Amino acid sequence: MKKLLFFLIIISAGLGFLINKAEAGTGDNVSGWAWSENIGWINFNGSNYGVTINSNGNFSGYAWSENIGWIDFAPAGPYPASPNYSACLDLPGAGQACDGIGNYNVGGWARVLSYGGGWDGWIKLRGINYGISIDKKTGDFSGYAWSDIVVGWINFQGINYKVKTTFAFNSPPDKPTKVGDGESWNHCSYQGKSITTFSWTYSDPDSDFQSAYEIEVDDNSSFNAPKFNHLVNLAATSYVLDLSQDDNLDWISQLAWNTTYFWRVRVKDNQGNWSDWSSPDSFQTPKHAYPWPDFNFTPLEPTQGEIVAFNSGLSQVYGGAVISSYLWAITQGAGQYVDGTSNISANPHIIFSTPANKIKLAVTDSDGYSCQSSEKPVAAQLPLPEYKEVAPTSWLQKIFFSLTKFWKFATL
Repeated sequence: MKKLLFFLIIISAGLGFLINKAEAGTGDNVSGWAWSENIGWINFNGSNYGVTINSNGNFSGYAWSENIGWIDFAPAGPYPASPNYSACLDLPGAGQACDGIGNYNVGGWARVLSYGGGWDGWIKLRGINYGISIDKKTGDFSGYAWSDIVVGWINFQGINYKVKTTFAFNSPPDKPTKVGDGESWNHCSYQGKSITTFSWTYSDPDSDFQSAYEIEVDDNSSFNAPKFNHLVNLAATSYVLDLSQDDNLDWISQLAWNTTYFWRVRVKDNQGNWSDWSSPDSFQTPKHAYPWPDFNFTPLEPTQGEIVAFNSGLSQVYGGAVISSYLWAITQGAGQYVDGTSNISANPHIIFSTPANKIKLAVTDSDGYSCQSSEKPVAAQLPLPEYKEVAPTSWLQKIFFSLTKFWKFATL
């Protein structure tokens, strides 16, 4: 064995050029050489064999050693110890057997097929204080694997040798960050409700498109057992919270008032990679629902110049608040407030001088919450024309009298 090792060491310098130039065969994407002090060189690609990293990160294929023969990088279990899988590159979001950390480290087991004589042939690719990593920019392997009794330490990169892959690495999207405050509110579109919209960023180091996002809402920032979660297979960077879309249907139908909640989101690119979860962001629901302004008016079909009486009595407030102020706005047409009323009256009177008019009402409650109503049209028609019956004028009477005399003469 010592003579063999000495011989291998002597020729290693001469093989250096060939080692670094080794290319993977058709269908294989791993090439190059690893070195063990006990069994010498291990070749990862030959004319009729090779090792491949598949798209999900799992290894397949065989490497070759002249001293111990074939090394299987996808051996079947049971495995001698943790982890319970064969050789695997830990890719983000790949749906593989690896630990799922997404750190591009190699772990799991390979196995020498010619094991026997008290040796089980297992090669562990990652342990507590050792393991194999791949530089995703260069594809170069580095680090050590370990097998007891026969093989010992296996070095995947040295001064004049290394194992290399042409595997097409793809990075996950960047961790999303909130946009602005992270939340925007719609307090006035739905009576008795406040609707929040969450907004975040999407960016990807590989310029991949977004394909999905998942959002969670909880009443604590730990998200150990999130109350609300919703996966959406669409590209978007905002979400209007709808508690009826909870994927597990295991939470409340409406957020409580005056309560702090937390939300976070992660995004997925079109290569299947998930980002990290965004940092939890807190939001506070209002003390109570915002006011709901509403009104009616009479007459319903006024004429121009006629007084129209408005009544804000349909407005509602919540949480024990009262209405503290009113603000009317004529948003289309022209009108004049009359009878001592103004645009801040609860029930103003207005005379419209244009046919097509629109008006809306803003109400503020005693807690400072304010909303505007939708516009309501007020069609002020032109007044009907006035008419008066009059007697014929004297010259018309003369003409009529003359015509009458002529007719009588003509008939004699």
